[in-house]
This record gives sequence, C-alpha cells and structure tokens, in this order.
Amino acid sequence: RKGREVLPPPSNLHYSFGQLCKLKWTWNPAEGIHSGCDLKYCSEILINGIPQDNRVSVSLNEEVHFRVRSECKSDNTSEPSNWVKISTPPKGAAGTAAVGINCTWHDLEYMVCTWLPGQNANASTNYTLYYWYEGLGNHQQCQNYIYGENFGCNFSLSIPNSTNGLFLTGMYFNHIIHVKINFVQKIGFFSISVKPGPPRIVTVSMIRDEIHIEWQKPGTFPPNCLAYQVEFKDSKSDFVQLYDIKQSNKTWLKILIYPQIPDPRKIIKRMFGEQIEDSQVSICLLAVK
Repeated sequence: RKGREVLPPPSNLHYSFGQLCKLKWTWNPAEGIHSGCDLKYCSEILINGIPQDNRVSVSLNEEVHFRVRSECKSDNTSEPSNWVKISTPPKGAAGTAAVGINCTWHDLEYMVCTWLPGQNANASTNYTLYYWYEGLGNHQQCQNYIYGENFGCNFSLSIPNSTNGLFLTGMYFNHIIHVKINFVQKIGFFSISVKPGPPRIVTVSMIRDEIHIEWQKPGTFPPNCLAYQVEFKDSKSDFVQLYDIKQSNKTWLKILIYPQIPDPRKIIKRMFGEQIEDSQVSICLLAVK
C-alpha cells in the first residue's frame, strides 16, 4: 500500500540439526525498526510449495523450504517485510535413501531396525544408522549390522521405569538413518512393533481327565501387558484348537471322553456277516477356567 513503510527483514537466516531429528532455524533480528513497532516474526514451512502452517513434523527426506518475515502487531502504518527464505534439500544422490524402515522392539530389551535400499542404490551402497533417546546423552551409531535381502541393525534398548509408551521418529537421507526414540505416546514417521519372546512352560501335569499348564512370562514385560494363546492339537487327527488366555499365566484343559456310540455297521455285520472295520472312540476337548 502506498505511503506505508516496508519493514526491514530479518537477516542471517540459517538452519542446523540439533539432537537427532530436530531441525532448527535461526535468524538475526531486523534492524532499523521504529520504536512504535511491537515487532513479531511470521514464519512458514513449505513442502512442494504448500505452507504447512499447523504442521510441526516434516519428513526430512524431502526438500523443506522455510521463510520468515518481520511484522508489527496492531500497526496500520507499516507493511510486513519481504520474506527471507532458505531450503534444506535432500542429501545424497536421488533415489538412494533407505525405504521401508521398520523397527521391532524384542522383549523390551533390544531393537532391530530393517530397511530396503533405495531404488537407485547399488551393491556398494552402505547405510549407517544412528539412534538416540532421552537419557542417552549423545546419539550413538549402531554397530551390529544385518546384511542380506534386507539391511538392518540392532542395538540394546530397555524401557525406563517412568514411561507409558514409545514411538520413533527418524530422518533418513543419503546413506544415513537417524532414529529418535521417545518414551511418550505420540506418532512418528515410521511405526514400531513390540515382539515378546515365547513364554517358558514350567508345569504340565495331568490329574484324572484334566491337563494343567503353567508358564512364566517372557522378558521384562509388566504382567498386565501380555495375553497368551494356547494351542491344542490332537495327535491322531488334524484337529487344532486355540484358546485365548488373559490376565493369567496358567490354564486347565478338561478332556471329556464320551461313551462309544453303537456302530450301525456292527449291527449289520452281526445280522448279515459282512466284514466291516471297527470305528474309533471320539474325543473332544474343552477349555475350563
């Protein structure tokens, strides 16, 4: 608008990576602002040219544009400054970034992260994984790598006593994979699954027509975090039965043996002397809590 002063823009805009998965933009204050201006800064993150006003998480594997300008609060005598812009282009050759990243937390004791090489990666492409979580101090480079059809790496990870959840965020550009582990309930860029180990059976006993099974929970899981499934298979047939067990580490199976039903073929055999094979006793199983 004519006659209105255009504010000077901020200067020395640049970005830096803080702890893993944190991208920080900083700038110097605008100079020459008149004393009547209650200065504020308006900033935007743009991806593919679209402002992400309400978005606080972005994929660092994409080109991210950031812009900031000076404004005066409740001031009709000045115009906002021009935008000052900076971008963070993806690192490395296009198409070499790791894809399909998946992390599994085994027994709440160690993490295994796997990924596929980018479509333009070749046999000599190497990937490096870094991880960090609160209390670790500096981020660590994973040392135990897995090579084969899938790439991967595993590292020790125990859950803190004062936590109620976990999620992962990550940035994976060039041949570097960064994994940040947060012990809070949120959603990250890629998900984590938790895989308990098998329970250890400590008692199997049979009393009359009942089978008693007792087991110990695996690993360091809190007792209320696990449910169990018991599979029963009849060795004389293909019959398989599954039983879901909740809030317990033992169960009973009751064996019911029904009386043999008279075989019509035997009656006919006695009547007519025909040779017909004998039938088998039928057995069924029931789960009893």
